[in-house]
Amino acid sequence: MKHRCGTMGAMYRPIPMDERLAAILPGGALFAVGGRVRDEIRADAESVPFSAGDVDYVVVGLPVEELTDRLRLLGRVDLVGASFSVLKLTADGETVDVAIPRRERSVGVGHRDFEVQGGPGVRLEEDLGRRDFRMNMLARAL
Repeated sequence: MKHRCGTMGAMYRPIPMDERLAAILPGGALFAVGGRVRDEIRADAESVPFSAGDVDYVVVGLPVEELTDRLRLLGRVDLVGASFSVLKLTADGETVDVAIPRRERSVGVGHRDFEVQGGPGVRLEEDLGRRDFRMNMLARAL
């Protein structure tokens, strides 16, 4: 599957968690992904109100252990997808998903027959390419 990365024209709508995460992570490591980015684009294209209901992040270049330690500076961290390296951060009454990029490789015929590998060596483009729906392949650097 081919992927193209480019610049979007949609207006960025910062939310408080963006700044809190950016303050504890290396520059260039934090990306908003999926539904939140889709909804920013939709709000601009259709002139509808924006609501950041679906907030997911991907952090590149860090092992999950280091990411966990950094997130604990902000609040409670739960590993909710051990095989997928997805962390749930709860800080100041807000809960968001923070993941490291991962790649999937089919190892069988079933929809669960995948080998998943995540870590600092997986590129953001690989992570976006495995998502289930083209609009979920969107990312915005924060």
